[in-house]
Amino acid sequence: MKLKRNPWIRAYSDWKIRFYRIWFGIKSRCLSPTHPAYERYHGREITICKEWLDFKNFFDDMHQEYLKHLEEFGEKNTQIDRIDNNRGYFKENCHWVTPKENANNKQINLKNKTIKDIDGQNISIFNFCLKYNIKYHTFQNFKHKKYSLKDILKRSENPSICQNVFDNQDFFFKNKNILLNPKIVREQWAEKVIYRYGIGSNNIIKTLQETGDHFGYTRERIRQIENNAKSKILSSIIS
Repeated sequence: MKLKRNPWIRAYSDWKIRFYRIWFGIKSRCLSPTHPAYERYHGREITICKEWLDFKNFFDDMHQEYLKHLEEFGEKNTQIDRIDNNRGYFKENCHWVTPKENANNKQINLKNKTIKDIDGQNISIFNFCLKYNIKYHTFQNFKHKKYSLKDILKRSENPSICQNVFDNQDFFFKNKNILLNPKIVREQWAEKVIYRYGIGSNNIIKTLQETGDHFGYTRERIRQIENNAKSKILSSIIS
C-alpha cells in the first residue's frame, strides 16, 4: 500500500521544503522533550501558539513574508526570529531576519535581561555594565565561569571607580557611615568630601573649584580625592 504523503510537503520541492522544516523545528524545540533545546525553551515557558500546531495556519501567517525575505536576502540569510525573546512563537511576535540581525537581537535581549544588583535592586545587564564601567563581553566571560556579581566587580578592570554613574551627593549620603570610617576612607579624604557635599550640615553642594580653594588644592585634586573615596566605599560594599 502506497503511503499518502503530507500534501503540504508535496507542495514544496527543492529549497521550498525548508519552510516546512522551519515550522517543524519550532514545534520540536517547544514540544519535544528529546530535542536538545527543549529544556532551554520549556524552562522559560517559550511555547508555540495552538494555531501554529497546524502547518497550514503557519503557512498562511508567515509564508508571504518568507518569500519576500528570501527573494531579497536568499535562503541562507533567512531565519525566523522572535521579536520579544521572552515570549513564544505566534504571528505578532515573529518575523524573518538575517543571521546577523538574529544574533544582534539575541544579544540585545540578553543585555536587557534583569538581574539583581549588589544592593538587591533589579537592573538590566546592559545598565549593570554601564553603571560599573564593565565591558559586556567581560561580564559574559565572568558569568560563564560562574562568578558572582561581587566577584565580577572585584575582578574586572575597573571594579570600583564609577565616574559619571552615581549621583555623588546621594551616593556619599547613603554610605556616610563607611565614609566616616577611618579604617576604610582616609580622614583627609572624608573631610574634603563632607565639605563639598555639605554632609551633616547644610547639605549645600560646593563645586570642585570652591572646595579646592577652601583647602588649597586644585579642582582636579579634589576630583581625584572624591573618586578615591568612592573607590574605597565601593570596595567595602562588594568585599
